[in-house]
Amino acid sequence: MRLRSSYSSVRTGTVVGLGMSVGFACFPDDGETTEELLTAAARNMQRDKHGRKTVLTLAGAPMEQIDMMT
Repeated sequence: MRLRSSYSSVRTGTVVGLGMSVGFACFPDDGETTEELLTAAARNMQRDKHGRKTVLTLAGAPMEQIDMMT
């Protein structure tokens, strides 16, 4: 809902950056219970979120120019 209301207030022609952090976990490597898997996924999400912020801050380049897979 917040994204929709924020988007509706953006002027035409304005470029808006959007980031999303995702974490996942695999059974049984990351855990055998639901709680262990959710904890591992949350930890991976935080690692992804922190890593993207560090890369974008240090690079100072537009997002299109950053190879997020390396």
